[in-house]
Amino acid sequence: MMPRNLHQTRTGTGPGWFFRALWWLLPLGLAWAGPASLWAAQKGVIVLNMTTNYYSTHHTATTVLLPWIKTIERESGGRVRIIYHEPNILCPDAEVFRAIERGTVDIGGAMVSRSGPRFLLALALEQPLLINSAECGSQASWDLFNNFEEIRAEFQRVKPLWTWVSAPYQLHTRAKPVNGLTDLKGLTVMVWAPNIGELLRALGAQPFFGAPTDSRLALERGMVDGVLCPIPPLASHQIQDLVSHTALTNLLVTEFVMAMNLDVWNSLPPDIQAIFEAHSGLEMAERCGRSLDEADLEAIERMKTQGHKFTVWSPADRAAMETAVAPLSVRWATRLEAQGRRQARDILSRARQLRALCQPPRDVSERSPEQAEYSPVQP
Repeated sequence: MMPRNLHQTRTGTGPGWFFRALWWLLPLGLAWAGPASLWAAQKGVIVLNMTTNYYSTHHTATTVLLPWIKTIERESGGRVRIIYHEPNILCPDAEVFRAIERGTVDIGGAMVSRSGPRFLLALALEQPLLINSAECGSQASWDLFNNFEEIRAEFQRVKPLWTWVSAPYQLHTRAKPVNGLTDLKGLTVMVWAPNIGELLRALGAQPFFGAPTDSRLALERGMVDGVLCPIPPLASHQIQDLVSHTALTNLLVTEFVMAMNLDVWNSLPPDIQAIFEAHSGLEMAERCGRSLDEADLEAIERMKTQGHKFTVWSPADRAAMETAVAPLSVRWATRLEAQGRRQARDILSRARQLRALCQPPRDVSERSPEQAEYSPVQP
């Protein structure tokens, strides 16, 4: 059974109609902008349009992505210009990857689990309770991409530059704290990707699927009891004031990829390709992950001063959660093997090995009890 959908509760076509209409009008806008692009081409400047799921004010955008753009432009001697567009301008937020394939977006950062059913092995790190920090998970993500051909095959229609994962997902509730499975049972919880629904059902909750931008409406109308997401998006999606409690459970992370349209990549001069290669890969995976961990810890401290309550489950409650979700990873690997994905179990085994190699963040000794529990110190 699929999670319920916010748009199923509305009349009409839902808010997505605006962005889909905008996307169909985009070619007209690009045609109108043609003279400027032609001028740039005549001057020998390669203009690339870029978008991600992050607004330009997001911590990862300001500390990692926008500086990366400046580095590429500087190293190219001004021959490359990258224009960063806010989400939902070039394409709907959930369609970034497809827009990269079509060429509507030249460079894009996309959430893999919202990018279509072809991505199965690439979701290995989204298995429950596997990854406890974004930096650790991002290192593991790039390792898996480079070591397993079946994962790379899922991205063959684009040129991947690097991969990374989100900060860990926590459970945020409107009114009451969730201190264990008993409190979670029967709650309706919003999720941003359909594949997360199976995890919530295993824990006794009812998933309710919607886009991140729909979260505030769902909470305001009382359609959900909470939302499952990392901590920083509470502020960026303006829902922090609608939730009062957060259970630091580290339930999962979600996978992202930064990729370039394949035709655009193949059209670049070799020296420009070399510049992109030199400033992508593991370094950028680590930087994206580290920025998300930093943003998480900063958000925890800020929210505590505003009266937000954080809870950490007891060892007994956490053990019960681990028991409840343990079959999901085995089921994931078995299902993919039955579909001919022979490397599924090896990928999951490698992911667990990589998790065991993760080191605690550098400032772990200075953390509060909540932060210490939140760090990736459990092998």
